[in-house]
Amino acid sequence: MNALASKCWLIVFSLILLSGPVAKAQVAGPGSALNLNGSTGYIQATNNVWFSGDFTVEAWVFVRSYTSWARLIDFANGPNNQNVYVALSAGFTGKPAMGVFTNTGVPVVQATSQLPLNQWVHLAATLNGTNGTIYINGNVVGSGTRNIPPNATRTNNYIGRSNFSNDQYANAIFDEVRIWNVARTQSQIQANMGRSLSGTETNLLAYWRFDEGAGTNLVDSSLQGQGATVQGGVTWTNSTAPIRGGPASPASAISFNGSTGYATAPADSWFNSDFTVESWVYMRSNSPWATLIDFSQSFSNNVEVFLAGPVFGGGYTITFQIISNDVYYPWLSTPTNTLPLNEWMHIACTLNGTAATIYTNGSVAAFYDPLPLPPAVVRDSNFIGRGPSGGASCATGVWPLTR
Repeated sequence: MNALASKCWLIVFSLILLSGPVAKAQVAGPGSALNLNGSTGYIQATNNVWFSGDFTVEAWVFVRSYTSWARLIDFANGPNNQNVYVALSAGFTGKPAMGVFTNTGVPVVQATSQLPLNQWVHLAATLNGTNGTIYINGNVVGSGTRNIPPNATRTNNYIGRSNFSNDQYANAIFDEVRIWNVARTQSQIQANMGRSLSGTETNLLAYWRFDEGAGTNLVDSSLQGQGATVQGGVTWTNSTAPIRGGPASPASAISFNGSTGYATAPADSWFNSDFTVESWVYMRSNSPWATLIDFSQSFSNNVEVFLAGPVFGGGYTITFQIISNDVYYPWLSTPTNTLPLNEWMHIACTLNGTAATIYTNGSVAAFYDPLPLPPAVVRDSNFIGRGPSGGASCATGVWPLTR
């Protein structure tokens, strides 16, 4: 296979091979969170327009009870006054809802499923034109027509509280509240909901990680500087939300130029039993057989992960291959076009006995058994970001056991 170049950014986490059990490196994750008491606790955001067209609101929520019309957010100038809201529960139903108040009223989009109680759940709401969509854990649970928010400065901007006096406060823990001035796609929500952001992402309007751990002033981790303050019955707690450190955690990244850039690893056996290869990948374009890793014994007995295995008829797959004594098959591939362009995705390939699995953002994308066992040989042609004839990719970690 000819591994040609494909451009992408990358962040180097680590390249590790040890002879025994490996402790997982600690990276930025959930940190702390804010615990709202359900009666007086909320968060006040700064005065701003905030919404005037398409948007996305998302957060990790741990709801303890279905309080009537309790809010994730309600940004407005009072009741029935330019409100943009996402409710944790429509009445006491436990089903999230979203609405935009204008002088033409407020069509409400309500989910068909409840938010589970007493567990972390990712909740997102988007407006794309006049179509509103609600997501729970990245899955669509409701959609419908909504108003377009008017371009007006809003001053009563609440997280966890409604602008309507008869509505109840949120009895919940919040973490990772994000507001975007664009309707994020389902794949973008799914790809990024389980990791922290860098804060420099395009169209990110506000990003409150709630990692201060103390005090009343909250830092906006986006580039917009939208501060917020804790009000009333809110306490700090350690977050157990399933958030892992994303590409923002390291201090720098490596950009392969798509034609000549790659890294090498020293000669070693590297693979002779169970193992895991994993990486954060940001692909800018596809080229046939662009490579994450290709470790081989003078170009035989390869262990390879391709980011862009071409598909007959068009498209590309993530392909995991072990070549044993010049036998090139079988191999494992994901569905076509699993790896999106111009956004971060976490990829992992594992071999457990002869069972091979490819994961994308922690979810199984492909499985096959059996794949050949890697021959126990010294590999001296070990490339990160290219195959025998070139390529490009992102950071990788290698462990001598299945994760």
